[in-house]
Amino acid sequence: MLPFTAFSQFNSYSVTVRTELVEVCRSCFDKLSMNGGCNCPKLKML
Repeated sequence: MLPFTAFSQFNSYSVTVRTELVEVCRSCFDKLSMNGGCNCPKLKML
């Protein structure tokens, strides 16, 4: 098992990455709702 401190750091890192991906893909989702075509591979990897 991972030490608790390592797990905490990894968990906060994951949250940060997800937040950044949401910002990156926000305009992507806007395009998707408007013209029905958009690709965001980074979000699909989560």
